[in-house]
Amino acid sequence: MIITVHQPEHIPWLGYFNKCSKADILVHLDSVQFEKNNVQNRNRILVNGEAKWLTVPVSLKGHMNNKIKDIKISNDVWKRKYLKTISFSYAQYPYFNEFFPQIEEIITSSSDFIADLNINIIEYFLKVLEIRLETVRSSELNLPEADASSNLLNILKTLNGDEYLSGPSGKGYLNESIFKDNNIKVSYNTFSSPEYEQKGTGLFVRNLSVLDALFNHGAKATREIILRG
Repeated sequence: MIITVHQPEHIPWLGYFNKCSKADILVHLDSVQFEKNNVQNRNRILVNGEAKWLTVPVSLKGHMNNKIKDIKISNDVWKRKYLKTISFSYAQYPYFNEFFPQIEEIITSSSDFIADLNINIIEYFLKVLEIRLETVRSSELNLPEADASSNLLNILKTLNGDEYLSGPSGKGYLNESIFKDNNIKVSYNTFSSPEYEQKGTGLFVRNLSVLDALFNHGAKATREIILRG
């Protein structure tokens, strides 16, 4: 049983889904501290040929002590501007009309919490990309507080995983010996986005939200791009 664990990113990049495609279970890691100026409430899209941040405003009061699951979206005012930015940037793209209405519905009906919004969007993308795996939120597992490696190990043991699929950054902090002691394999996923035809720019812009590939090429071709990376 291969398990990957990831903080719930906002409209993630292609590499996120590449890692998911290799796992049996995705754990939405919503029980750790929120990271300011990361991709938990924003990601990049193409605006007038340049990569720009598309951001959901969140309340940062006390965020140093708050877990991702407890971070509230600031207000509802952002939704109109957010959706208008996507529409302005991608309305003329080949597959915009296929995906935008559902994305708009998820945004407009979102709860007050960024984790709920992100997970709803991620699971929508998993569905349209036909990446089939079980998903669970770490906050539902009721595990004790622990350091990063021990926390991951506890998740793997609780879900009966025998392999942990990490991103490349895990090499910098994972204590692999505790996984080995528990007969759990640790592997590291790497992903480099293949270039694809990208409307609206002369030079290919890497590492954008999956929205860019979906609006350019649709679900089937985007899935193939993800699996090639």
